[in-house]
Amino acid sequence: MKILITGTTSGIGKTLSQYLESKGHEILHLDRDQLDLSNIDDVKSYDMPCCDVLINNAGIDNRDDVIDADFDLLEKTIQINLLSPIVLSSKFAKTNPTGTIINITSSCVNSNRHNTILYSVSKFGLHKFTELFRNSNYQNSLRVVELVPGKTKTPMAVGKNDLILEPSEIAETVDFILKNQNINQIYIKSY
Repeated sequence: MKILITGTTSGIGKTLSQYLESKGHEILHLDRDQLDLSNIDDVKSYDMPCCDVLINNAGIDNRDDVIDADFDLLEKTIQINLLSPIVLSSKFAKTNPTGTIINITSSCVNSNRHNTILYSVSKFGLHKFTELFRNSNYQNSLRVVELVPGKTKTPMAVGKNDLILEPSEIAETVDFILKNQNINQIYIKSY
């Protein structure tokens, strides 16, 4: 399969691209060197290649307090974690109408922790978009899957060693999703 993955510079995306490549898939890397996902005009003008799978993995953390939020960082968080995956999914659906989209969200969509409000809102938006897009009229030809991992050992999780997943566990789960066409959502709990 030919698979386009966002955010392959580090963390989950890097491990995911290496793992899937080792399984014989052709990987198209879409990282910050190829496209600035925080610039929505760049994303809108991106020429979506023909491929079988789009994995919206890129994400940034934002632990700002709502009252003292850096609004430039808030805008960047929403652009990268929510708007860019929506635009890329739309472009993918037009050029690859029988393909598979996997949106990687976060278990924080079910969190009530005050220090993750802005990040959680962006990931909850992607969660809801994935659910509605999957249930829209595209469901007969386009497969839309949500992968909801718990805390994962990435540069975003520096200093958080409790209940943490390895990026390789996410990669193995994506491989499982690709092999099982009837799956449309998977939660991976931290230990």
